[in-house]
Amino acid sequence: MLTSPAQLFMVTAPLALVAAGALLAVDGADLLASGWAPSTLALVHLGTLGYLALGTFGLVYAFIPGLDVPRPPSRRVSLAVYVLLLVGLASLVAGFLTGESLPLFVALTPLVIALPCFAVAVFRSLRAAPAGVPADALRIVAASCLLTVVIGEWMLHGHSGMRFPGPRPLWVQVHLGVALMGWIGGVFSALIPSPGVARAERAERLLLAIGVGLPPLVLLGEALSGIGASGPWIAAFAALPAATAVLLVQPARVLRAGSLGRDDGARARGAGLALAPGVALAAGVTWFAGDPRWNVVLGWLAIHGWAGLVLHGLLLQHTPGGAGARRPALGLGLHLSALAVGTIATLAAWDAGARLAGVLLAATGIWLAVAVRASPARVPPSPRA
Repeated sequence: MLTSPAQLFMVTAPLALVAAGALLAVDGADLLASGWAPSTLALVHLGTLGYLALGTFGLVYAFIPGLDVPRPPSRRVSLAVYVLLLVGLASLVAGFLTGESLPLFVALTPLVIALPCFAVAVFRSLRAAPAGVPADALRIVAASCLLTVVIGEWMLHGHSGMRFPGPRPLWVQVHLGVALMGWIGGVFSALIPSPGVARAERAERLLLAIGVGLPPLVLLGEALSGIGASGPWIAAFAALPAATAVLLVQPARVLRAGSLGRDDGARARGAGLALAPGVALAAGVTWFAGDPRWNVVLGWLAIHGWAGLVLHGLLLQHTPGGAGARRPALGLGLHLSALAVGTIATLAAWDAGARLAGVLLAATGIWLAVAVRASPARVPPSPRA
């Protein structure tokens, strides 16, 4: 029996991996040929709005009571966010896969309600939270969530034929960057503290906040001012603080401080953080290579590599002793195999490899769902304020 909204989110999150893996297993290398194809966008959103969003929402809902706040997010609001998020995700994926505009318009309403409701609930709960790094990181998460939904809704209007200022591909990248670095990276900052290095943690949060807010402002200013070719370079430079925070500073802080823990998910968290600099390197290659396959590789490494592995480990952290978590090496092996095969299949346009990566990704989701379901979600131990 699912005992809390937090566990409901965390159990459902891996099922999005199953859906993403099934889609990839059916369509093969066609999904990995271009990052802008509608079916590829469906795959991306199953990973981000499905696996990553549902998982991090559950972790935040479980984490906030540990900060001793007087008003944690209510159960009723949490369940409403859960239902609306699932409805919006299903409609969004259906719209991308069918090429119809109606499901995309239908997705607007539940998503534009669910994500701000989550963010507002977090802000309200943190009003009386003790000052400190975890609460500051969660405020960045809530703000990034609001910014993500604003840009995402704008992108949906553009996908359905409505206009918005600036180059669409660059807005897509900023949208994904704010979600991954501010929203997901902020959750990791809050949930993986490093006692004794508070100064480094504060610097990490400052870089994160700057790097999340600047790119949208720069792109909007570029569009309104009529600046041309320099816009992408300025936007990329504006995003560097956030990328530095979550792909370089955060992994160095956690791995050097030895604050991964000793639970079943520690190795998965360590693998994800160790892969983070590789994501930064892939971003550089993508920028200069001009090959659309590298856009897909970058998304694959960021979503299912760095972020996906760290979330994998955080979800296992809250299932101690669960029957499904008795062999954590199996789940980690499936996840790493899917990541490696998918990367090779993308660069080599290998159809059978892409389908195999989909099978491995679905198997990872099934294993992780069983592991999370095996025992009730716990409130994570409260870090120092």
